[in-house]
Amino acid sequence: MKKKIFLFVIAAVTAFKVSSCEFGIEEEIPDIQAVTITGQVAESISGNPIFNASIRITDDTNQVNTTTNSEGKFTAKFELTEDKELTIIAFKEGYSTDTLKFFATVGTTITVPLIQIKQIQGTGGSSSGGPASIYMFSQSA
Repeated sequence: MKKKIFLFVIAAVTAFKVSSCEFGIEEEIPDIQAVTITGQVAESISGNPIFNASIRITDDTNQVNTTTNSEGKFTAKFELTEDKELTIIAFKEGYSTDTLKFFATVGTTITVPLIQIKQIQGTGGSSSGGPASIYMFSQSA
C-alpha cells in the first residue's frame, strides 16, 4: 500500500511539473522592415545644393550614415520594427549643423523637408557679399 501511495505521489508531482512547462510557445520575433528616407541639403542663404554633406539618421539606439550627392540629395534605408520618431543630423565641415525630427512609418518612403545649413564665415567657399574698399595710390620719385 505504501508503495502504491509513493508511486501515486511521484506520478502526481511529475504530471504537475510537465503540465507547467510551456511546450509549443515560441517567443514572437518582431517583423523588421525598412523605411526609405530621402531628402536634400542646401546652403541656407544661396540655396545651392551641398555636395558630400554627412547625414546621420538615428532613433537614439541605432543609426545609419550616408552622404549627399552633387545635387545635395540623399537616400537611406533605416530598419524599424515599429513606427517611431527618427532624427536626421546634417553636417559638413565649414557649415553649421542642422537637426530634423520626423515620424517614420514602417515600410514606407518618406521625403523630409529641405535641410538648410549655413556656411560659417571665414571658411572659404563663397564670397561674403560684403562691400570692399580698394585704394590706389600713385607715387613718383
